[in-house]
Amino acid sequence: MRHQIEEEYKKRLAEEQQRLAQEQQRLFDAERKKIEEEILRRAEEERRKRLEDEQRQKEEERAREAEERRRREEELAAQRRREEEERAKYEEAVRQAIEEGRRLAQEKKIRAHLDRAKEFVAEAQFDEALKEITKIFRLDPSNEAARDFEQSIYGAREEHQRRQEEAERLAEEQQRKVAELQRRLEEQARAEQELEQRRAIREAKIAGCLQKARTLFRERKHELALNEIETVYGLDPGNAEGQELEVKILEAQKKESQLRQITVQRMEQGEAWRKEEEEKERATSAGRELLRRESVETYRGMLTQAWVDGQPTKDEQSMLEVVRLSLGIEESEHALVEREVQVEAYTEALRAAWRAGVLTAEDARASENLRQLYGVSMEEHLVIETGVRKAMSGGGS
Repeated sequence: MRHQIEEEYKKRLAEEQQRLAQEQQRLFDAERKKIEEEILRRAEEERRKRLEDEQRQKEEERAREAEERRRREEELAAQRRREEEERAKYEEAVRQAIEEGRRLAQEKKIRAHLDRAKEFVAEAQFDEALKEITKIFRLDPSNEAARDFEQSIYGAREEHQRRQEEAERLAEEQQRKVAELQRRLEEQARAEQELEQRRAIREAKIAGCLQKARTLFRERKHELALNEIETVYGLDPGNAEGQELEVKILEAQKKESQLRQITVQRMEQGEAWRKEEEEKERATSAGRELLRRESVETYRGMLTQAWVDGQPTKDEQSMLEVVRLSLGIEESEHALVEREVQVEAYTEALRAAWRAGVLTAEDARASENLRQLYGVSMEEHLVIETGVRKAMSGGGS
């Protein structure tokens, strides 16, 4: 029984050992499995992490590549923008240069047309001046300088027309005056010629009577000699030779009382006659001087008319020469009067040009053209211009 118990015990022990071995094996298998699972899990985790890392690296690489592409694209875009800007700047600079060249060329043309217009105005060619202004408006319709000068041209043309009408009126009046003066000068010349002829006849008669009286005196025909002397006194009451011969005759006749009386009478008559002759001569001289002054004034008016638009033409000079000779004006007096008229005409032209805006302080060319038109020297021009500008600014009376 004991043996059986022992067998049973051994059997149970063997079973327990087997169970323990199985349990141990199970635990070992479970632990191994657990370890294997952990290893697998860790391996999987590592693989997943590795994959995630690889994915992240790939994504980061893609992001870097994308960023690099974006950066390169931005750089390219910036480069294109810079190139575009540079090209735009260059094109703008070229456009501005072309535009500036065109503007400068246009301004040069406008200045040329404006200068030409001023020259035409100075030469009183107002229609031509307006054509130059029209050319400016074709280049620049809103040009203020051209618009202002256009008004100046209209004003200058009206002033010129007024002066022309006034000159024509004066010309007609002067022609009438010249004709009247020529008639009066001819009458004066005829009167003086007749006076000289009468004077020569009278002097011849006096000389003849005196000669005859001397002959009669020598022949002692005293009364007849006195009759001749009376004839002399009728022609020349103060004749000295007649008085001297009369004294000799009366002394020869022994008529002392009559001698004194006649001497006083003859002296009084002679004095009265001389005064009368002197008065006549003064009146004649005054008339001659008045006629001369009227002739000079009329000639001066014709010179003024001839100089109104500048130096007279050859035809005008020939006409003036004919008038000068017909009025008896000396060459020296003509030169003096013409010089005064030239200065007056240039002064008035300069004043009118400044007033109309044809001349400006910055424009020397138009002033030079006007100066040459009137034949005035530069020194004279500076003096005259200073006076005109002073008067226009209120600095002169």
